Amino acid sequence: MPAFNFTKNTKLALVLPGTQVYEVFPETDISFGQTFTESTSSVNTIHSPQYFERSTIVKANPASFSFTVNLAKESTNSASVLFDRAIAHDVFHLYFISDESTFKLENSVITNVSFTIARNSLLKMQIEGEAEKLIRSASNNTNNVPQTTFNNFIGTLSETFVSTPSTLTRIIPKIEVTLASAVDITSCVFGVSAELQNEVTWTGYETVNQGLNVTDNTNAMYPSGFTVSQKIFSGNIRRYLQDGTESTLLNFDKDTSLRIKAGDTYSGSFAGLDFNMPNVSYTNRVSAGSLYTQSFDWRLTTNSTLSTILQYNTS
Repeated sequence: MPAFNFTKNTKLALVLPGTQVYEVFPETDISFGQTFTESTSSVNTIHSPQYFERSTIVKANPASFSFTVNLAKESTNSASVLFDRAIAHDVFHLYFISDESTFKLENSVITNVSFTIARNSLLKMQIEGEAEKLIRSASNNTNNVPQTTFNNFIGTLSETFVSTPSTLTRIIPKIEVTLASAVDITSCVFGVSAELQNEVTWTGYETVNQGLNVTDNTNAMYPSGFTVSQKIFSGNIRRYLQDGTESTLLNFDKDTSLRIKAGDTYSGSFAGLDFNMPNVSYTNRVSAGSLYTQSFDWRLTTNSTLSTILQYNTS
């Protein structure tokens, strides 16, 4: 019987080069891939017009990946490691271990992370990123169950495996929103979104001399190294409209503070997201639906150390 690779069986490993490896527990929206750049040129001659052009392929575009993870309260969980990688735009490797193949994304970086924050729903991070190179690094025994395949793979790595508790406590958040240090606008909030963007530019990697020797994927030109030119952290707070006399309604502010807490307390310790932003700008707008609502569209404007402002607390 031919072997197939089912996404639902895929295990995901996050490797911090030379130090540690974690198992990531994504939802089923896993996606990854890499494409090559093609250029064409005419093969026309004076005496023999040709309709189809020749192809030249010498370099790969940055690889891409995306997946969603739920946030948990336990300190030894890969979601907190991914959060830290996003804040610091640090490099890591990703391995997708499927039924038949293991795929490796070399030198990955998170370019976008979106936080889904809603009452009575799991706290989530949607991760998107890029990497230098995607390779098929190993074949797997299709007779093994996915966890056995994952355990066998971990045994081939030199990094230390950090085990995760057998049962993770996924966070269903309680939401607190404070504007201008003292104005509690938590009441009537029904949804909060936040997104961090890392503007990544890959170092130029195409050269004429190297291009002349390219024959296939083994010697094609791949990205190598990147810079982050800008970071954007912004989002939206949605509330039902009850009091039209609020000073923030249909207003704006170019410089105020905003704190968003989304999590819960476990044995006296808070676990979840705490975005304590000293400087943001916002605009407020009203929408008419079956119920009137108002939205605060906000953006972080301070250049303070990001890891002191945006925190994922575990307990």
